[in-house]
Amino acid sequence: MKALTIILLSLISCLGEVELLSCEVIREIPRKHHGFTQGLFILDGKLYESCGLYGQSLIRRIDLAGQSLELSKSLPDHIFAEGLTPIGDQQMVQITWQEKTAIVYDREHINVQKVFKYETEGWGIAHSGDQLVMSDGSSTLTFRSPQTFQPLKRVQVTLNGSPVKKLNELEWVNGYIYANVWHEDYIVKIQPESGKVVAIIDCSQLLRKPLSDSEAVLNGIAYDASSNTFYLTGKLWPSLFQVRFSAAR
Repeated sequence: MKALTIILLSLISCLGEVELLSCEVIREIPRKHHGFTQGLFILDGKLYESCGLYGQSLIRRIDLAGQSLELSKSLPDHIFAEGLTPIGDQQMVQITWQEKTAIVYDREHINVQKVFKYETEGWGIAHSGDQLVMSDGSSTLTFRSPQTFQPLKRVQVTLNGSPVKKLNELEWVNGYIYANVWHEDYIVKIQPESGKVVAIIDCSQLLRKPLSDSEAVLNGIAYDASSNTFYLTGKLWPSLFQVRFSAAR
């Protein structure tokens, strides 16, 4: 576990103001198709993934049970893909890092339907049904219209009053936002209206052995409503972990 993570988790435990959770691993799934994971969601037994890096960015659909690749589309070399989330009944939207472009696809064929422009960097994105929420690498989350992608409001995320920076991949579950923090091995659970972190999830024990690439960090949160469990992974990680969050011991 990183020294910064140890200090943070110790501080949270002492203050008692924020719940400390751990990952209960239900199963570890070897990934037949891993990559530089930037966005992840599960719907109807399918794993949808956005992978980044210039010249390597793609979007794909994988059968969750068998980990077989059903469909994959590469992006142009000048695009660095980032977060991914479903919108509406049949679509999904993928954001990009510095291209300030959001791309809407149909989920069945992964064909481009429309393109939106925005004004910041793009890191992570999630949806609550009637709105989208997007991170840009800062401590600010921007809520957007799914129809126009225009900003509706902005909320600063704080932990005990201090900004939480480098918010990355996002997932919206049961009224809360779960966010990776870039280069950290924990997830923060955020109250959307106030931006306050209400829980820290320690994910430091997922990988038994650190990977040699310094960018192979925790990044990827997908909630499976059918089993009420989360699936977690990271950039270049060889495994996908099905987990439950429980009180730390």
